[in-house]
This record gives sequence, C-alpha cells and structure tokens, in this order.
Amino acid sequence: MKPTAPEQAKQDELANLKKAVFSVRKHDVAQNVSWRKLIAKGTMYMHSNAQQMIKMVHRRLCAKGKHAEAAQLCVDSAASFSTVGKHDLAVDLGKDLVSSLEARKEVPSEDNLSQIEAIFRAVPPNVATPVKYALMHQALKWSSATCSAGHPRLHLLAADAYRAEGEFGKCQGHFVFCGDGIGLAEMVCEWRQCGYPNERDLFSLRLLLILLSLNDLVTARCFWDAANCSSNLPSPANLGVRRADSQATPSLSPDPATAPENAAQDAVPQPPVQCGTFLLAAAEGKSIEFFRLVRGKYALVMRRDSTFDKYLDEIESKVFGAQVQRSGFGALFEMLLGGGNAGADDAGGSCGESTPPA
Repeated sequence: MKPTAPEQAKQDELANLKKAVFSVRKHDVAQNVSWRKLIAKGTMYMHSNAQQMIKMVHRRLCAKGKHAEAAQLCVDSAASFSTVGKHDLAVDLGKDLVSSLEARKEVPSEDNLSQIEAIFRAVPPNVATPVKYALMHQALKWSSATCSAGHPRLHLLAADAYRAEGEFGKCQGHFVFCGDGIGLAEMVCEWRQCGYPNERDLFSLRLLLILLSLNDLVTARCFWDAANCSSNLPSPANLGVRRADSQATPSLSPDPATAPENAAQDAVPQPPVQCGTFLLAAAEGKSIEFFRLVRGKYALVMRRDSTFDKYLDEIESKVFGAQVQRSGFGALFEMLLGGGNAGADDAGGSCGESTPPA
C-alpha cells in the first residue's frame, strides 16, 4: 500500500535525520552544518526524534573518550533547538552535558562553564522554567565538589535569570554567593520598589545580615556602602570599636575627634540603617560585646522580621565563634531559601527565596 503524503513526508524526514546522524559520527561535529539545518527545518515530530538521536550520538562519543566533541555536539545542537524555540529540548541536552561532567569527575573550568552558560543564557525569561532551573541545580551540585556552595559563576547565571523574571527573592538566594556587593545593591534597589512602603527600609538590612551570617565581610561592606551611598557613614575606624581582646566598654557614639566636620549637617539615617552600620562595624572589629549591645539597643528593629534573630545567632557563631543554641548551619540555608518548599516549585535546589515582604 502506497503511503499517504503526510506519512511519506515523515519517512523522508526520518531518512534525512539518519543521514545527518551518520555524518555526525563520521565527521567533526563542530563542522557539521547539515545537522543544524535539519533541526531548523524540522517539525515537532522531527525535533523530538532529532534530540533523541543527538543524545545517542553524545553517549557514543563519550564512550569512545571523545569528550570535547561530545560536549560541542550538545552545545551546538542546543543552540539550534533554542533558535527554533525548542528550549526544553535544548536544556535537556544541557543536562546530558552536566551528567557527563559528573561521570568523569571533571572540575569546573572556563571551557565547561562557558558551555553551560551558553545553553542556559539562550533560554528567554519565563520559558521552560522547571527544566531550566533543574539544569542549574544539577550544575551547582556538580560544581559543589570544588566550591562548597556551588561555583559563583553558576550562581550569577541563576541570579540573572531570576532577576529578569522579577523573582528577586530567589535572585538574592544566589546573588549572595557571587561576591558582588555593588550588583547586590543594585538588585536590592530595584527589588525595594516592589515592596510595601513600610517594609522598604528592611530590604538592605536583611541582605546585610545574610552576608554577615555567611561570614563574607568584604562583600557585606561593599554592599552596605553601595546600598546606602555611605561615604560618611561610621566605620570601624571612627566608631570607637575595640578589638575583641580589649577591656574597654564599647560605645555607640562615633569618636568626635575623627567624625566628619559636617556630620551635624547630614541627615540622620533611619534606625535600620543605623543598626546595620553598627552591626557591620562590630563584625569588622571582631567585638562581640559591641555586637550584642547593638542587638539590644535596636531590638525594636529586629522584631520587625522574625528571621532577624536567627541571622544574628548565626552571625555570633560564624563571625565571633560564640556558642549559640541553633539547629545547624542548614537552618540558615532554609531561611535563605524561604523554607522547605523553595525548590519544589522549580527544582531549583539552592535556587531559593528569602523572606518576602509581609
């Protein structure tokens, strides 16, 4: 029986696909133009079958030890799928690429990170969301063998993606691992505009406490200065903060001898800004006495967010080495990621959301 026109078209497409697979096996995948043209002209049926055959060729190349060619096949094919809007198929090839990196225990490098980045960035915002963040979770887990929290470059990829989608809480959950204080300040400034008016003064303080609880004082200082444009805010040098081994009683008043002459003319910062400035100075000066004094004096500020006390306990433990009653460092990440169900919606793992404005 002679096949109908649609059936004959499918048979012709499958025959062309097999020819393309053979050419991939026989020739350099990076130079194979017919393969990409086949994807560009294919139907939905063709795209699905093409991806399955690409995955098969990728596995065979890996089995033969041709890892560079296998990786390039995934990247080039994923780019072709993204060009025709088949982003879920493209991301799935990215997961195969990361799986091969995991299988041979390859450490993060400029080459493999660039390959993952090329696949991930080709996916537009709010498209293929579950599989896209599943890929990022897998990549972060792979890179955690050498970077305990995952590679900063991968965190930046996830942060940029969430920020483009307006998911600022989840963006923050990744951005804090990038060491980019100025970028964090810009993100918080943008996020603050979406918050409730009576909560906006807490955004910067919340993020500062997260950075301090991660014991990242350098990023915390860079962020705080950028967030508050605080060229004249107090620092450890003019706060009169002593080192931890000092017997002097800490003071909340700046040293008059070193305070700027025009300090009286400057606007008085809001209590959350005052609190954050003093807490950061205490952490930089390694003065737990001063830290606890600030914590007590600004108790009303701390009561405005139920997570603040938990962050402060973590800071005492990580920055000052104090023994505090807590349930482990994992509790910090649960707070940071917005609770136990943060990764369930998007398979993001560490792609979490911090406490949103209430």
